[in-house]
Amino acid sequence: MEIAVVGEIKPLHVLDFEMPNDFHYDLTMDDLVTWGEVVRDNVYRLPESFSANDIIIDVGAHIGMFGYACLNRGAGKVICLEPQRDNFAKLVENLSHLGERVTLLNLAAWSEECWLTTFQPSGLKISTGYTVEQCGIRTMVECDGVVQPFRGISLRSLTELLPPNRQCRMLKMDCEWSEWEIARNTRFGWCQEVVGEIHMTRDGDTVEAWRELMARDGFATEFERNERYPYLSLFWSKRA
Repeated sequence: MEIAVVGEIKPLHVLDFEMPNDFHYDLTMDDLVTWGEVVRDNVYRLPESFSANDIIIDVGAHIGMFGYACLNRGAGKVICLEPQRDNFAKLVENLSHLGERVTLLNLAAWSEECWLTTFQPSGLKISTGYTVEQCGIRTMVECDGVVQPFRGISLRSLTELLPPNRQCRMLKMDCEWSEWEIARNTRFGWCQEVVGEIHMTRDGDTVEAWRELMARDGFATEFERNERYPYLSLFWSKRA
C-alpha cells in the first residue's frame, strides 16, 4: 500500500504555553508539539474531571503527558505501559512521585502474554509497532534500514492489568500499529471509553474496520484524520 503525505505543514505555535517545572522532557519540537496537543489542546477529549474511583490505562505512555493530564483531572489511578527504555526512564521521573496513583510498567500491550525480540536500541527516537507472523513476533518496520541491536520486550494482555473490580474508566492506545493486534483479539466490555490513534498502512486497516471492532462491545466511534498524514486518525469510542 502506497503511503501519501499530503498538505502543507502548518505553523505550530508550540511555545505559547508553559510546561511544569517538575516535568522532565527533551527540549525537542516533538515533545513540545505533543505536550501542546495532549495537555493544552486536549486532543483525546478528556472530561473536565475524573473521579477518585476512575482507573485509566495508557498504552503507549511515552514520557507521561497523557497520564499527567488524567491525574490532574482527578483520576484515582493511571496504569502506564511504555516499552521504549529512554521514554520509560523519563516516565518514571515524571510520574513516580505520585505513588500509588500510578503504576508504571516497562511493557508493551499485546493480545497475550509473551516475549518479543525487537529493534529498540537505547537512544532510538522513533517508535515501532509489532505484528505476529508464522515465524514468531517481530518488528514491522526497520529503523531507517539500519540493522540495530536486538533487545527483548515483555508483553502483557490488557485484561491481565485490570484492577480487582475489572473495570476501567478509559483506555488510551497510541502504540504504533499494535492497536490492531490488540483490538482484533481483545474484547472491551470492561472499559467505558476507548481513545487513541489508529494507523492505516495495511490492507484492511481502515476507519470502517476499526468502527466495526469497537461496535462489537457497544461503542460508537468518531474519527479525525490527520491532515498531513492521512494514514493516521485519532478516534474516540464511547458507549452507544
